[in-house]
Amino acid sequence: MDDVPDWRVERRSGGSASLAPVGGGLQSIVADLATSHMHRTPATAFEPPEPITFVTVVNDFAELGHNLRASPVAASTVHEWMIIDNTGNRRSDDIGKLYCEAQARAANDLVFFMHQDVYLPAAWEAQVFEAIAQLEARDPAWGVIGAVGALPFGAPQPGLRGHWADPNHPHAPFFGPLPSEVVALDELWLGIRRRRGLSFDPALPGFHCYGIDLCLTAARRGLRCYAIDAFVHHQYKNAHGARITDKNAATKIRHYRSAEFARTAQPSKDYIRQKWRAQLPLRSTSMTWELDEHAPPAARSVASMAKSGWRPIGNRLGIGRA
Repeated sequence: MDDVPDWRVERRSGGSASLAPVGGGLQSIVADLATSHMHRTPATAFEPPEPITFVTVVNDFAELGHNLRASPVAASTVHEWMIIDNTGNRRSDDIGKLYCEAQARAANDLVFFMHQDVYLPAAWEAQVFEAIAQLEARDPAWGVIGAVGALPFGAPQPGLRGHWADPNHPHAPFFGPLPSEVVALDELWLGIRRRRGLSFDPALPGFHCYGIDLCLTAARRGLRCYAIDAFVHHQYKNAHGARITDKNAATKIRHYRSAEFARTAQPSKDYIRQKWRAQLPLRSTSMTWELDEHAPPAARSVASMAKSGWRPIGNRLGIGRA
């Protein structure tokens, strides 16, 4: 599909944007987000120690504009943005393929894969580099980082580590200490260093479970994954620009409870079960994989995780992610 105009790369220098088509005659997307500063807070004077490549797969440009692209860091003259228009799954039905392609084309070592509905507050850029410096003093060869992650079965409660806000957790819980090693990171934000050679699985079907898959792949290679302290808002505003403060009014969270969501997520979940069968039982921030695929999550596990901020969503346990 290299003739589909659905990739956009934005590199900024001295306050101006350079827009480059990516490979095979691809052209920039129609929505000119480089010159759009809709609801964006001015960039701070912080000078990052290195550039980041931000990657986001988009199916709703209005939601992107009110969230990720409204973040102050989006006005930085340092970082690279790779915006993939996958409206109607026009480029792929599988996010792993898109992320692999983006990673191969990224200009920077530090690559952050983020949901379109994540908002990064003004302090985030300084916080993330401070958190990375702290982590690299402890583990210079970390594998994957993110905002929130899950601890393994049997770990002391709470079952999460991280610092974030979403409609399920509007009061910005802090589950520390941070940084904290986790077995799976939520897909709202996954960060890697390209030089580690770690990548997504292009064979993973659909748009789910790629966070735990990447973390398990890292662990298999002897790399650790961490939730770090760089606060983010997830599902900050809807496509109309209104703050989402009530989880019952959040369209996406209602969708998570639907039979349609369960149907579309099942191939991803089944793939993880088959691929990582030897590692069972497993849990991510939003799903569990029991030894018996037909068994419901153990009542003891559900009760203890619920006390720690986990929320049941149908037969899932989740933090309100996309």
